[in-house]
Amino acid sequence: MLFSFLIRLYKFLQKTINYFVILFFAIIVIIINFQIFFRYILKQPLFWSMEIAQLAFIYLAIFGGGLALVNNEFTKVEFFLNLTSKRVVKILDILVNILIFIFFIIAGYKSEELIHQAKITVNVTPALAIPMDSIYRILQIGFYIFAFFALTKVFILISEKKIKEA
Repeated sequence: MLFSFLIRLYKFLQKTINYFVILFFAIIVIIINFQIFFRYILKQPLFWSMEIAQLAFIYLAIFGGGLALVNNEFTKVEFFLNLTSKRVVKILDILVNILIFIFFIIAGYKSEELIHQAKITVNVTPALAIPMDSIYRILQIGFYIFAFFALTKVFILISEKKIKEA
C-alpha cells in the first residue's frame, strides 16, 4: 500500500515537473522574442525581460536535471556496465541512487543557510525586486523532490517492480 502510494506520488511529481519544464522553456522563448521585438522594432527595451528569462533558465536547468534523474538519462559509462552481470549493475544502480539521494538531501539542507542569509539581508532581484529567498526556496523544494525520486528508485530497484507508463 505504501509502495503503491510512493509510485503514484512519483508519477504525479514526474508529470508536474515535466509540465514545469515545458512552461519554463515556453517562458524563455516568449520573453526573448518579446525582448527582441521591443528592443529592435519598437526601440523600447524591456528592463525586466532578461531577468525573467534568466530565472526561467535556472528553473529549467534544475527541473530538467530532475527529469534526467527520473528518466535515467544521466551520463553513464555503459561500456563497463555491459561487462558486468545484471546483479552487479543493479547493485551499482542502487548505490548511485543512494548517493544521489544523499547529495540532494545535503543540498536541500545547506540551501536553508542561503535562504536565511537572503532573508536577513533582504536581498532582491535588481529589475523586479523579487525576494531572493523565494527564488532559493523553489530550488530547495526541487532538491527535496529529486531526493524523493532517488529514494523511490532505490525502493523500486530493491523490490524489482517496474513503473508502468501512465
